[in-house]
Amino acid sequence: MNVGILTLPFNTNYGGIMQGYALQTVLERLGHDVWHINNESHHSLPKILRPIAYAKRLVEQKVQGKNKRIFFEEYQNAIAENTNEFIRKHINLWKDGRIESVEENDFNAIVVGSDQIWRHGFLSNIENAYLDFTLGWNIKRIAYAASFGLDTWQYDRKETEKCAKLLACFDKVSVRETSAVRLCKQYLMRDVACVADPTLLLHKEEYMQLIDMETMCEGDMFVYLLGNNDSNEKIVNEIARQKGLTPFEIISDDDIRKTVRECVRPPVEKWIEGFAKAKLVVTNSFHGCVFSIIFGKPFVLIEKRDAGVARLYSLLEQLGMDMSILDENSKALDGFTINNPATQAVSENLMLLRKEGMEFLRSSLNE
Repeated sequence: MNVGILTLPFNTNYGGIMQGYALQTVLERLGHDVWHINNESHHSLPKILRPIAYAKRLVEQKVQGKNKRIFFEEYQNAIAENTNEFIRKHINLWKDGRIESVEENDFNAIVVGSDQIWRHGFLSNIENAYLDFTLGWNIKRIAYAASFGLDTWQYDRKETEKCAKLLACFDKVSVRETSAVRLCKQYLMRDVACVADPTLLLHKEEYMQLIDMETMCEGDMFVYLLGNNDSNEKIVNEIARQKGLTPFEIISDDDIRKTVRECVRPPVEKWIEGFAKAKLVVTNSFHGCVFSIIFGKPFVLIEKRDAGVARLYSLLEQLGMDMSILDENSKALDGFTINNPATQAVSENLMLLRKEGMEFLRSSLNE
């Protein structure tokens, strides 16, 4: 069967890339030919819009003091050279990566998910995430571990009505968070299942095949923080001091004071190595939490409020872990909690989630 995957554009998002890789891998092992759609990797701005956009960014940077790059598109293309290499090597992209290029006979089924594909504002047209472009087609429509990102409803009335009608056309629907089960029932009038993020369907050993364990890291406490700030830096330094560890980072930040070369994202393989080789992980990322669990590494989870903390609570709850999340504005770190996924209970819960996720995909495509 030809299966398309509709997820968010990968860009330089390590977690987004890996969930796409994992879902593709699982579907291929189920015997299907798989491609990702809506994943244009090249950023561009129409010539007619450039003068206005550049002028606006210049004002934001020089007058308002914002961390804005004037030539943002060129910057995004430049810093993605390593992540794009992983995508070229391991991800099957459909044609030009545009939804508009998809025709009815291209796929027997399209799987929507995972990641925050249903989060308001993450796609220019949210109805695309509900496969509006396939209306009237004779294909299977499946949602696997789709996420709203937040536990509160963000769609307006018109969007809600349209998306509810589109979701009614799906053959099978599953979401990633327990809160999303409630949102689908309340606003989209659909009973749905809750399943594991695709990355959790693969085992540690399968990710180990992608990396080189012979290379050395610069420390033993892996720090993976999105939107790093002074508060987080203080927390990291204090945790390192108390535990006698040396922090190291893989990700590069978007500081306009740095050159473009200094901001190039390290390879995806180096990111995975960070989890494999660390004694402790400090993160505020959903997939940072997920990969700590996959590799059985103790981790400190810092809350990043604008990112949607419901995703983290749901994950920890499903695995039977203590929901210990550190406030990024914490002043005192005495007695902070280290989450330990290397327990028999977590291992058993993870095994059950994998079984349920695989069965959902298998039955959805075979029925």
